[in-house]
Amino acid sequence: MKNVTKLILSTSLITLLSTISCMEESYISDTLLFPEQVAENTEINPLTNRCNVIFKESKIASANNLLRGINFSDRIAKAKFVESFKKKSIKKINKILALHAIDSLRVLNYFTTTISGITIELNKTELNKLSEDENVELIEFDRVHQLPTFEFGRSGSIIN
Repeated sequence: MKNVTKLILSTSLITLLSTISCMEESYISDTLLFPEQVAENTEINPLTNRCNVIFKESKIASANNLLRGINFSDRIAKAKFVESFKKKSIKKINKILALHAIDSLRVLNYFTTTISGITIELNKTELNKLSEDENVELIEFDRVHQLPTFEFGRSGSIIN
């Protein structure tokens, strides 16, 4: 009985992940804007004017990229390095924002570990200014994702 339950749960999980994967493909094409596309498509997302701005790795490196090949004596040394690196990255990002007269206090989140970027609310003018900056890799509109509702039958199978 336990094996049957595991099989049903595994099948349900695979089905759910496949559904999410298909949804993700259409989401990506609707929300990613590479800098050269912004001028033609300056329509701010009607749900929110919140954007994720990702910077080029060659301009503002991520911590993970720099950590490759460095051996630390202990976890505390590594944590201190990452924290110091984070502060330097945030300063670089804030300088870029200042160049475009965008207040860094409006930044909702900084990303410095896996990628270098920010989440910020932008108007059309600011979006266009940042899209023209040589440091910007891409801009993505923030979206709300809602998973589909699934009902499970007595046997554990998904009912659509």
